[in-house]
Amino acid sequence: MNYDKESQAIAYGITGGIPEYLSKIDTNKSLDENILDLFFDENGTFFEEATNLLKQEMRNPASYNSILGAIASGASRLNEIANKVGLDTSACSSLLKSLIELNIVEKIYPVTEKESSRKTIYEIKDTMFLFWYKFVRPNYSNIQMGLGHIIYGQYVKPKISDYMGYVFEKMCTEYIYQEQVFLTLPFIPEKIGKWWGNDPLKKEEAEIDIVAINSDSCLLCECKWRNKELDSRVLTVLNSRKDIF
Repeated sequence: MNYDKESQAIAYGITGGIPEYLSKIDTNKSLDENILDLFFDENGTFFEEATNLLKQEMRNPASYNSILGAIASGASRLNEIANKVGLDTSACSSLLKSLIELNIVEKIYPVTEKESSRKTIYEIKDTMFLFWYKFVRPNYSNIQMGLGHIIYGQYVKPKISDYMGYVFEKMCTEYIYQEQVFLTLPFIPEKIGKWWGNDPLKKEEAEIDIVAINSDSCLLCECKWRNKELDSRVLTVLNSRKDIF
């Protein structure tokens, strides 16, 4: 079975593009069948993959499990994560540092800010972990009871597009760093990343998916995971936000 580009992107998004994980996908089956077999069957290859990896690396995997679950559910700032898992911020920060060292979590700040910025947020970097903590962990018991096909069909599959909206931003950033793409940029950027902050003109919080900058140039990019053409409104928004810089 030849997967279309959308299915290939989703396969990449649920495996983090790791060759070993991608090799587990059986191209003789549909993508839905693969996701069911790998993640939503208690005998599936990835059903316990995330927790098993943590057990190998960490002495107290329960705390790390809680932190990753909190981030997957939407908590991104240190105090939000700490509150969700019931830890003080210093203890939570120490655990997050360990997850960063393992390349599971990443610490992100707006591309125009310094690393010491107080606007820091935390995201799950490894998208296989993100998928697992977002969809498998909350339904662990139901999957063990043989209800994985129901969980996937009624709960997970309708949310795949929302999940891929976030993952697609990461994929687009990785794409820009491909040499053949990087060479086509209008300037050599010193930094590439996302940006968020206050729009002083509209007096509201604004966000830009990808910003590439150097000392005198700026490239703003919007990433949309949609199965339709975009209209000029996206460009209008980007044009209005360039004034922030």
